[in-house]
Order: sequence, then C-alpha cells, then structure tokens
Amino acid sequence: MFARAWIEANGNATQAGLKSFDTESYGSAAVSAHRTLKNTKVQRHIAKLLAEVDVASINETVITAGIGKIALHDPKARNNDKLKALELLARIKAMLTDKQETKITQEVFKTSADMNNLTLEQLHAEYERRVIAASEGRKTSAAQDQASNGNVERLNANPEAR
Repeated sequence: MFARAWIEANGNATQAGLKSFDTESYGSAAVSAHRTLKNTKVQRHIAKLLAEVDVASINETVITAGIGKIALHDPKARNNDKLKALELLARIKAMLTDKQETKITQEVFKTSADMNNLTLEQLHAEYERRVIAASEGRKTSAAQDQASNGNVERLNANPEAR
C-alpha cells in the first residue's frame, strides 16, 4: 500500500505515509515513511510497480515520481544523475524555461469615425505600418500614431490627394 501511495504522491514519502500509516501526525508519517523507503523490499516493490506501468498510462505523476526517486532517494545514483533528475523535475514544474515570451500589442483607432473616414488604401497602409512595427519588435509611439492620424485628416480634407 505504501509503494502505490508513494507513486500517487509523486514520490512524496510523507504524503504516502499519511495515507498508508495509522497516523495523522505529519512528523510521525515523515519518520515512518523515511524508514519504510530504506527497506529494500519496499524499494523493489516500488521499482516493480513503476516497471509495470503501461506506457499509455504514463503521466506527469509517474514521471515525476520516478525522477524524484533518482533525485532524492536513490543511494546508488551519482551526483550527476541526481543533478540531472532535479533539472528535469524543475523543467516539468516549469521552474526553468528556454522559451522567450514576446508580447505583441495591437493598437486601434480611437473612434469608429476615424475608421469611416479612411480609404481602403489608407487602411491598408496603416495596417502594413503596424504589422512591420510589430514584427520588428518595436511599438508604434503615440507621436507616430498622431502623425499618422494627422496625415489621414489631411487626406480626408483634400480628396484629390487620394
């Protein structure tokens, strides 16, 4: 029962102890669980249970339990193996990431009247300007937007410029 509880608790021996032993004391469960994990029969039973896990049913719990065992409870594991296991656990828990997040914001015209006064060409030009600015990783400034809107107003005031 302890071995299965240990696997379900992601390798947390104290939580497995609280489930398996007749105690509500966190300290007693921790001591009993630590003692139980040192038992070679229990270690073999845990290994057997982990080996019997159907590949299709492998989930984060099983993976983290196996890696956690190497990182924290395997006396035969070398320090390099323990370090790698801890690194894998950190990646699973999203504590480490190789990704760089990019936030792209989209600016919009302030009123629908601005949109109604633009020609299709003007809308297309504004769209292209903003797409290029976003792809280059720069934000369009309020001054650029104001200048752009000023150009739109001049074009609206002078229909021949369209």
